Amino acid sequence: MSETYRLKESNGMCEWKKLYDDVLKFFKVEPKPESLRTSVQILESDLVVDLKKLATLDKYFKDDTIETKARIIRIYGDVVQLSDDLEIPSLENGSVILIAARRIEIKPGCKIKIDCKGDKTFRLVAYAMEMPSKFDIVTSDDRQFEFQIYNQYKGRLLSLPSGEFRDIPTFDSIILEKKPFVKVLRYSLQIASALFYDDRNVTKSILTWIVEITKSEIGETKETDNESGSHEKVRELYKQVYPLLMQLNILEERKKNEMLFVPLLDMKFYKNHFEVFMNVAKSYGDNYDKIMNKKDEILGKREELTRLLENCRAMTDMHKYLKENAVRRHKNADGVMKTMKKNLVDQKNAVLKASEEFRAGIEEWKENKELEVRKQMLFAIFDLTLSVGKIVTQPGGIVAFVENIQKTYISIKEVLDVADNFEKVVNVIGDVSENEALKQAGDIDSKVQKIVKIQGELKKNYEDYKSLNDKDEKRRENIESLDVDELAERLNNMDQRGILTKVEWRLIKKSMNELLKYPIEQKIKGSNEYLDKLDDLFIFIEAFIKANIEERESRNEISKINHQVQISEINKKGLQNAINTCESKKDDYEEIELFLFEELINIKCWMMTYLEKYRCAYHYWSLCESEITLSVMKTIPEHMRDQADIFGDLENVYYKYRNPVQSSKHPFILPKNLVEKFKVDKSITYEIPLDHNEFQKSERVRLHKFKVFLRGIGSENENDTISLWISNTGLFYDKDCDGNKYVFEAEHTGRLKFRYKINDESPLVEAVFDKSVYFTPTPFSHWTITLDDDNNRDLSELKSIVIELEVECHFV
Repeated sequence: MSETYRLKESNGMCEWKKLYDDVLKFFKVEPKPESLRTSVQILESDLVVDLKKLATLDKYFKDDTIETKARIIRIYGDVVQLSDDLEIPSLENGSVILIAARRIEIKPGCKIKIDCKGDKTFRLVAYAMEMPSKFDIVTSDDRQFEFQIYNQYKGRLLSLPSGEFRDIPTFDSIILEKKPFVKVLRYSLQIASALFYDDRNVTKSILTWIVEITKSEIGETKETDNESGSHEKVRELYKQVYPLLMQLNILEERKKNEMLFVPLLDMKFYKNHFEVFMNVAKSYGDNYDKIMNKKDEILGKREELTRLLENCRAMTDMHKYLKENAVRRHKNADGVMKTMKKNLVDQKNAVLKASEEFRAGIEEWKENKELEVRKQMLFAIFDLTLSVGKIVTQPGGIVAFVENIQKTYISIKEVLDVADNFEKVVNVIGDVSENEALKQAGDIDSKVQKIVKIQGELKKNYEDYKSLNDKDEKRRENIESLDVDELAERLNNMDQRGILTKVEWRLIKKSMNELLKYPIEQKIKGSNEYLDKLDDLFIFIEAFIKANIEERESRNEISKINHQVQISEINKKGLQNAINTCESKKDDYEEIELFLFEELINIKCWMMTYLEKYRCAYHYWSLCESEITLSVMKTIPEHMRDQADIFGDLENVYYKYRNPVQSSKHPFILPKNLVEKFKVDKSITYEIPLDHNEFQKSERVRLHKFKVFLRGIGSENENDTISLWISNTGLFYDKDCDGNKYVFEAEHTGRLKFRYKINDESPLVEAVFDKSVYFTPTPFSHWTITLDDDNNRDLSELKSIVIELEVECHFV
């Protein structure tokens, strides 16, 4: 990224003209401004238009020799500026100024002065997406109006002398029929593409503007096309710009994301095809320079144009090859998403089943608590009765006292014998605690307090039981309401990155963990199993979200490549048409020049797309950023130096590690609870963390083979085998020699099969991560191990699960 090609500000306004001139000069392109002057109207069209510096306007307003019926002034541009006060004199029949631009900039304090006298009319109509500040319109009778276009509108109209404003909600499609305006859009698009990596703010603004004003033309069929197929060109513009804008949004989203993106990239494939891109770009660039340097001989350069056309065809072939790869990626992603959908539904049902078992455990816990309280209460009352026996020997009121005690005892005993819930027992004991007769006997007060204490414990147990039931019922509703199809619909529309959905389910997970703390402490039957099922469900939900995102992005990549194929076909067709007509139509030269410019930008943008993928993969491979910078604004020799640097990058990284790379094997046994889970579900997910004991003395660990053995399962058939599927979530963790930790998100690799003979554990089909592939995973991820669907094996004798990893790493 170069500061040379970044927008700067001077004297209160941005230097748009300088930036655009620098970009066009780099590509040796000089688009000519469109200027038209008639007795009815004038037209000025350019990438950047300064109203004050536009000499045509000044001469037009001061020319008294022109007899007109209307004064119409049309200003088309990407940026329209007002660098000083502009005075518009009183015109004979009034005037209309139409401005159509992406951005309207006004130097602070500048205004437009209008000499509007009598019944003379003036109208200012402006369309723009950006208008950072308002400007003042001052009339000859000292009225002042503030003119500004608000974000929710495309334009605004001011009528004088009435002073009425009218907001315009949609862009006037008639403007899109004007060839000068479409020409400005085409050059703006190429500048946006050229600045894609140098000034993304400018690029995003231009792309958004073109999409906003052209999207209404998509799907429409016009009966007339007055200006050289302008409607078709507008539709082509939209098809070119929309995928670029989507790509830019994806890159910005990844930048905000804490995880670093890693593409699947074969070293040999990448090097070979980058060389193809370089050869095409170099050949195209050489011929492009020749044509641009010999404009006077364009009619005699059919051969050069033909070679450019061949290069364009080579790009089309390249796009088709890339499309095949993208289709395969989407097919894999779609398969993974369908598998995740089935697993998520199964896991939801497993959670609901575990919930029922947990509720049964709560009921059992409640009954045990009731039985315990009955015992404690009977002993307490018996103790109280003994104390009453002591009072019998005391004089005064003994008969009434004994009768009161007897009634209380009988009341509690009856309830304890027949009560079917906590609430009745709590109420009766509450009556005991309020019995004034009992309180009169100081000798038995402590006995009464013991009964009261038992009442408190009983009441708390009842409240705990009721709270557990209520909270579990509420969370159970969350689980039951989980509809996988509705979740997919939400991820495809309102929450495409899954941010809101992840937060919602993580909050549910947090609340469920809090809810189950007490039951687990109380050792309520089914609580641990319920928690395990819930943890698995949340893992599958996040995996489904990632699978959905991967499927959508792979589908979008196919769409983007299709658009690029269309662009190449369009440019190829344009070049062919230009070749056929250039000998007889000198006026077509500028159109040819623009076609060549567009195709050169297209080739260089594709080079940057793959260079960006290289930089992402290099970051994963080396745990540091590549020094190669992304920029379309580089010369062919600079791109060739980047190519040489790429080939040297991989070798140079080895020097940062203290010891050579070595192969090693790391077996370890999974916890017992996962073994029991596998017996039931025939599938488990296991995390290998960065601080795993097996890898404490190693760095830059890369996985080569993943083996899984189910120990304890025998077979009388010596050829009997076990097949397992091995997959991961696509998230991989790593750390460098300085202890810095990284999280990488890779394109989904799909699942790998591992099959071995039971008797001697010899592998028949190995889960291998090929070393020739640029991206090989770290072992530090969540790994899912699933018994093959076709293998209906009895797992009741399973004793242990052993994972054996073969890795390459540097030992510390």
